Amino acid sequence: MNEQKKIRVLIAEDDFLAGEMIKSLLGELGYEVVGKAVNGRQAIEMTQSLRPDLVLMDIKMPDMDGIAATREIQVVQPTPVVMLTAYETEELAAQASAAGAGAYVVKPPDGRTLQRAIIIALARFADMAALRRSNARLEKTLVELQAAQEKLMQQERLAAVGQLAAGIAHEYNNMMAGIILYADLMLRGDNLSAKDRERLAVIQEQGQRAADLTQKILDFAAESILHRQNLDANHFLRGIQTQLARTLPENIRLHLTCPADEVIIFADPDRLRQVVINLTLNAREAMPQGGNLYVALQCLHVTDGADAPLPEMDAGDWAVITVADNGVGIAPEALPHIFEPFFTTRAPLGSGLGLAQVYGIVRQHKGYIDVSTELGKGTTFFLFFPSLEIKT
Repeated sequence: MNEQKKIRVLIAEDDFLAGEMIKSLLGELGYEVVGKAVNGRQAIEMTQSLRPDLVLMDIKMPDMDGIAATREIQVVQPTPVVMLTAYETEELAAQASAAGAGAYVVKPPDGRTLQRAIIIALARFADMAALRRSNARLEKTLVELQAAQEKLMQQERLAAVGQLAAGIAHEYNNMMAGIILYADLMLRGDNLSAKDRERLAVIQEQGQRAADLTQKILDFAAESILHRQNLDANHFLRGIQTQLARTLPENIRLHLTCPADEVIIFADPDRLRQVVINLTLNAREAMPQGGNLYVALQCLHVTDGADAPLPEMDAGDWAVITVADNGVGIAPEALPHIFEPFFTTRAPLGSGLGLAQVYGIVRQHKGYIDVSTELGKGTTFFLFFPSLEIKT
């Protein structure tokens, strides 16, 4: 009975003599009685404060009966319960079971019957607890699976849009190149009036804006021509710190955090600069009243079988650039669409290509992007780039 002596029992019984008899019987069986309640409400309170391993609950008590008390206990402090009843009926048995009792005995119980009921109640409670844990794991798995499916669908949707956009952008780019070229040639003429030169300058300017827009679309579609090289991300971020600060108003403070060591990635510095600037401008718009912008670089090692920040990331070394603000955050209904081209919550001021461009450039570098946001508290973008080496 060494194991049974460890089991702590709370008795809920309004009849003093019956309670004393049950307490004596439990002592003979090797159980420890930690307290006695005289009504259902007190049984709930003592279960919460004493945290017994089991409750012996009389079914008929003043203030709150055993059925109601058992039901409440399973909500506030789930505990195995053996119901005590003066007489046995199928209806009472069904009510006790529905309330969460694992077994019941008819008063006055004998030692063998009481011990059997306690063993059954403890075993059923353990089984139910295991089932609840299993259901919780299953529910978590289903949620993760649904999130993964939604993310995959989003990636497939972005890939399809990117393929379509790339085809249009290439054709559009060719046309704009011709317009800009002939505008340049005409501007070199000597027989142009001042008015004609002004008009050609407008054509040239608008043509260049259209070409810049085309470049953003090509970036989103991962169709840009990259000039990649071994690049120290640490030195790169420190080098553009001043440029980033110039894009921010006085009421936004820039904080840059980098490790002391070199972190080498294979990247196009111009396109990477565009990524960080776009995220900085996006953060600026999210903090109209001012705030703090945090840009950081850190190293991450993903081992085989370890939980990566994103399930599609391979094992190995990664450079992680984070851009975080403490601004307004992104609304839940907008979050699934932020990387889609021409999607914007700032119309007519925003073009909706800034984050789309970031997405495409990161993906073209064989990297990944993730975002964490909360309304009223800010947004953090995580950029993961394969790290070639870490030099110390």
